[in-house]
Amino acid sequence: MRYSRWSHGEAELAVRASAIPYTFVRSGGFATNRLLRAESIRGDGVVHEAFPDSSSALIHEADIAPVAGAPRPSRGITEPSTP
Repeated sequence: MRYSRWSHGEAELAVRASAIPYTFVRSGGFATNRLLRAESIRGDGVVHEAFPDSSSALIHEADIAPVAGAPRPSRGITEPSTP
């Protein structure tokens, strides 16, 4: 797996090299980020999207904590399912 200095790579490589059991949790789009558009939507009644034909599955921040704090799989270290 290749990492750039702009990714989580250096930290993840350090964790991988340690003896600490780990599971990486990377959330994508946060639902509350949509609140940044609230003023614009209230002002002109339109949701402006840079990529209107795209889609994403948003997650609320409160839903991440239970996943991050959940017991790890009994088989030990797990790898991310996507790069």
